[in-house]
Amino acid sequence: MQKDSRRIEDKLRTHEAQLNKLDAQKTCLDELHRKIDALTAGVRPVHPLPANPSSWANVAASSRAAVANIRTNTSAVQPPFVTPPQTKVLNELKPSWVVIRGIKADKEPFADASLAKIVDDINFALMNIDARLPNSESMIQVKGTARLPGGHIKLFTSSRAEARWILANRNAWSEMADLDFLTSVATHPTVLHTVPALSNMEAELFIESLTEQNSAVKDGDILSFRWLGNPSETKKSHGSIVLNITNKELARKIEKGGLFYNYEYLRGSKYNKPSVPQCFRCLEVGHIAALCKAVKPTCVRCGGNHDLRNCAESRKTPVCVRCIKKDKDRNNALDIDTDDVIYAHSAYSAKCPLKLLTPPIGNTNRPHSTEATQPEINA
Repeated sequence: MQKDSRRIEDKLRTHEAQLNKLDAQKTCLDELHRKIDALTAGVRPVHPLPANPSSWANVAASSRAAVANIRTNTSAVQPPFVTPPQTKVLNELKPSWVVIRGIKADKEPFADASLAKIVDDINFALMNIDARLPNSESMIQVKGTARLPGGHIKLFTSSRAEARWILANRNAWSEMADLDFLTSVATHPTVLHTVPALSNMEAELFIESLTEQNSAVKDGDILSFRWLGNPSETKKSHGSIVLNITNKELARKIEKGGLFYNYEYLRGSKYNKPSVPQCFRCLEVGHIAALCKAVKPTCVRCGGNHDLRNCAESRKTPVCVRCIKKDKDRNNALDIDTDDVIYAHSAYSAKCPLKLLTPPIGNTNRPHSTEATQPEINA
């Protein structure tokens, strides 16, 4: 019993010591709180702003605002807008020009003449034909010139309209300026359909008959003509004819309408130059291989009577076997120099002389050029 009572007393003393210790700690804490309250009593509390984390949207918005600010400040000091000068003002000292191509002759035009003499002669010729633009009182004058190889000349004018006029009317003044300065006549091919077959005499008088029976056609408007498949060769009663017309407006009118010949109305149309069909079996033009009637084929490499795939010759440079065969038949010769430059093209080449179209019938004293081969002009 005594042992139990002692044990209880020891526990009580231990608990009492712990309580005293807790009381001492509480006293220290109370003193600490008192000092903190005393310090904070004279200080104004600061409340921190809520954090605004940086994001791509925020950065972009701030950048746009900064750029707008810069633009606003820049526009305030921007220099006034100056209207640029017109193209006419910029090109005031830039003349127009046109190249007049002369026909190759024995004597070069304007031979041994200075540039000043050429300009004076051309201006004198223009004055004699009263060269003026429509609704204009001033005469067309050439301001300068330049010689080009081949007898061609380059003329400088004040405007593009004057350059076009000089080009369109070159046949009216060129020979007046120099007798050796011949220029090609620009023609506009036009087709007449259902033309009856013509005898030799009718063919010679065909252009004259068209001029007499059609008041719109003047002398010199139709330079020449040729058949598109001659009826005398095709055994047909009618065919189509290509007229080489020098008057562009007349050519357009005929394309839209037609002409009268022997009191019969012939319909006109625009001429579209066709490609020449060529047979890849016999090498002749005018038909295709599917319609070829030749007994044996012709080799394009050696001219033998076999296909190209069966040819044993190893020639690398092309030669025209059609031109060689024609010269052999015409000259009755077998020893023709096949390495001559006149044969240095393929039988399929568009440069082959045998592929050229039939020369026109009519006035062929002066060469003529179509619209596709007009002289150069910077307009």
